Amino acid sequence: MITKLKNDFIVRSTVGALIIVIIASILFFIERFYENKNSEKIIAQSEFHVNNAIERLAGSFHNLYRKDLLLMNQNQMTIEDLDLVDSLLKNISKNELSYFVGVEGGFYLNSSKKFLGFSFPTSPPPQPAYGPPPREYEIILKQIQQTSSQKNNLIKLYEFEPTVFILATKQIEIDGQKVATAYSLMRIEQILPVSFYKKFFPIVLFLSLTGISLAIYISWLLRRRVEQIKNGLNAIIENPNLRLQKQKGILGIISDSINSLLDARDKEQTERIRLEKELQVKEKMASLGNLIAGVTHQIKTPLAIIKSKIQLWQKKIENDKTIKLNGIISKESMQDIVIEIDKLAGLVNKLLLFLKNPVQEFSESSINEIINKVILLLKTEAESKNINIHFIENKNISARIDPSSIEQVIINLLVNAIQASDNNSEIIINTYQISADQIAIEIKDFGVGIDSQIVDKIFDPFFTTKKEGYGLGLSIAYEIVKLHKGSISVFTNEPKGTTFRIILPIS
Repeated sequence: MITKLKNDFIVRSTVGALIIVIIASILFFIERFYENKNSEKIIAQSEFHVNNAIERLAGSFHNLYRKDLLLMNQNQMTIEDLDLVDSLLKNISKNELSYFVGVEGGFYLNSSKKFLGFSFPTSPPPQPAYGPPPREYEIILKQIQQTSSQKNNLIKLYEFEPTVFILATKQIEIDGQKVATAYSLMRIEQILPVSFYKKFFPIVLFLSLTGISLAIYISWLLRRRVEQIKNGLNAIIENPNLRLQKQKGILGIISDSINSLLDARDKEQTERIRLEKELQVKEKMASLGNLIAGVTHQIKTPLAIIKSKIQLWQKKIENDKTIKLNGIISKESMQDIVIEIDKLAGLVNKLLLFLKNPVQEFSESSINEIINKVILLLKTEAESKNINIHFIENKNISARIDPSSIEQVIINLLVNAIQASDNNSEIIINTYQISADQIAIEIKDFGVGIDSQIVDKIFDPFFTTKKEGYGLGLSIAYEIVKLHKGSISVFTNEPKGTTFRIILPIS
């Protein structure tokens, strides 16, 4: 699944990138086509204007030249003469170029080798006083030199950032003599269509390179994080207790979902094992109950008969002094039999208590009073081992319970604690409220503790590690607490000892 997700992402990313590139290319060629068409039209119109402009400049120069032939044909003109000629030519260029918006121009006089008569009448203020402009000076001079070897007008397009202009030059020849060159210049960068791609090319290039780099990095990062998930899943196969590392983004959501799924699976397995154990216990209890019911019925009556016969013999021996007893049959041996019969009867009674519902009647009862009563009942047994029972009372601890059955639970647990404790030790009983609807009772001893290997079996019927007893005390306590909708659990203390915790609902 992870590999498929990674491949799908790469394929979709590649297809998306190709679609974007194709669309951008189509738009680029369409835009370039219309841009070129418009540019060609503007350039053709501008060439027409500058060509007409130099024709008019050349025609007006002819008339002025013949009128001032002596002045303009001098090889060595004074400054006053140059100023006069410049003024005359400027009037001509100003007059002629006023018909052509955006066109500037003037003359190059061969005899003096100087630019004269520059004018730009349609320029927005302030108008330039001198010309040609410094940046275009060398270009104009070079094209004038090229024009001297041609008979036709020379028109060229020049482009250098940030300007684009068209320059037209015409050689003026009078009576077979090349006397001057007329030039006109029109800047068209403002009226040419601006290419979107040309205008934003640096930005587009930067964004493209950044996008490609980012896509490569994201692809590498995605591949790395997908590999982490894949390796994590392989590790989980080996050790189901492991979990995937926390991640960010959509893969983080995926890894969290996988972890949640694994947690849910573990919880379900734990719950299933618990239910299976509980079912096994119930099945065992059901089978055991049927067996005990039959056995106790068969045993109880014969025991009562045997006990009554022995007691009858005891009374007869006491009343009839003529009866002689040998060493085997004696009052003491008969009393031993009665004691053993009472033990068997006690076992039968416990089995019957275990089989029937021990909970009789619920009522609002004080937990502290029940515990104090049990402590008083077992005081002699605790004092025989010099054990101090310390009860930490939490006031107002009460619940709706069956007092007699909960008393039986406390007795069973406290008897176990006394039996497990060493001489001169302590038992701590604590009551407290967990929440608004639950209370807890804890009985803590400092005895030998319970082996971790058998802790899961201590509530099973007839399971015991003691030489005496039948292993029913904790089983009966467990059933009583369960009938109260509560729970009972056991914990091992450090460095030694055991704590039993009972949780009961208040109502």
